[in-house]
Amino acid sequence: MSKAKILAIMWSPRAKGNSDVVIDEAIAGALTVPDVEVEKYSMVAKKVGSCVECYRCRELGTCCRKDDFQEILDKWVAADGLIYAFPVMHFGIPGSAKVVLDKLAHVMFAKFNRKLPRFCKPAAVLAQGSSRYGGQEVTIQNAHGGLLMMNCVPISGDTPGSYIGGPGFAPTWDKGSIRQDELSLAVARNLGQRLAEMTLIMKSGLKDMEPRLPEGYYYTWRNTGL
Repeated sequence: MSKAKILAIMWSPRAKGNSDVVIDEAIAGALTVPDVEVEKYSMVAKKVGSCVECYRCRELGTCCRKDDFQEILDKWVAADGLIYAFPVMHFGIPGSAKVVLDKLAHVMFAKFNRKLPRFCKPAAVLAQGSSRYGGQEVTIQNAHGGLLMMNCVPISGDTPGSYIGGPGFAPTWDKGSIRQDELSLAVARNLGQRLAEMTLIMKSGLKDMEPRLPEGYYYTWRNTGL
């Protein structure tokens, strides 16, 4: 079996901040698992316009607007597993991330005529904020909802440190301040490891079960581009 490919997306608009720190910890945890490779993708300075529901994506297989969305789409589809890291912004994920995730869902639903493949990508979500109880779990739940809609499989780390994902506490708004909280870093590392393990399990299981599962678990992605 080929290596499992994990895409780690850092959704914060701020470079080298606390979301960068926790996703790097999760990546380090994932790389302790054999036969796994991780690509980190940063949304810093990426430009993606909102979906305008023109539905040209039904013909193109991607959005008709020329921006950075195509690159994100291709990487997302190719990944076997996902790690997301968000800062908490106004009790949820950043608006720039919501734009991308909305567009991803619209393109997929249009492309597959509202019958999504069973992507079965394990996904781990990290969220960090500047107070211990500052909306991290709500933000993680918000991201989980989108992942479930996309037929992905949200996972947690080991309890009691991680109930539904990787909540992190950055005591100040300063870049890197989350390094002061060892629990946040440990939870992120553990979550990354669990994500890598589950990605290998899912990839291996789908391959072994192919003769017995519906074709909706297996898909070929093609788009005509722009």
